[in-house]
Amino acid sequence: MIYVEARSQKQVLDAINGLVGVFPSRGVVLVPIDEMSSLLQIKQQDLTVTPGSWVRIKRGKYQGDLAQVLDVTENGEEAGLKFIPRIDLNPKEEFGADGKKRKRMGIPTATGIRPPQRFFNYEEVVKVYGRKGVSKRNQVYLFQNDTFKDGFIEKDYKINALVLENDNPPLDEITRFARGADGTEGEVNVDLSI
Repeated sequence: MIYVEARSQKQVLDAINGLVGVFPSRGVVLVPIDEMSSLLQIKQQDLTVTPGSWVRIKRGKYQGDLAQVLDVTENGEEAGLKFIPRIDLNPKEEFGADGKKRKRMGIPTATGIRPPQRFFNYEEVVKVYGRKGVSKRNQVYLFQNDTFKDGFIEKDYKINALVLENDNPPLDEITRFARGADGTEGEVNVDLSI
């Protein structure tokens, strides 16, 4: 819906003239006076994100996945997250040792099925995508424009793309964050109070 503040119906029609997807033929309706004040109220989000807290991703390949907040920007609009990546190790196109794409002769993966969660493993990814597909800088790997550290993917997300409220993740999901990429207990202790 589009709300226009105007004194007459003609002013409303002038304001929406030329807007794509707006059909004035459906009629212009005056908002009832008792509902006008509620239209002007802005619902303020009182949810705050702090480093170390748990969130879930709303959309995309990682929809519903648990992530831990690493940091939040000063304006509070973006958060740096750490979560377990979903890398397709059976792509439709295979990359050769020279880094060029070549058609895969095996059974293609079904479209729409997202890859399972698994920690980033340099050897496995290089086997499928080639050495040119993955680069290493210090203790961080760069692959498909994403940053991988200690088996996790570290990526920035807008706060409105995250589910912040009522998320008490189960213990088995949290303990996966305490394990290293090799499956052994890591040095990182997870704070369960958060």
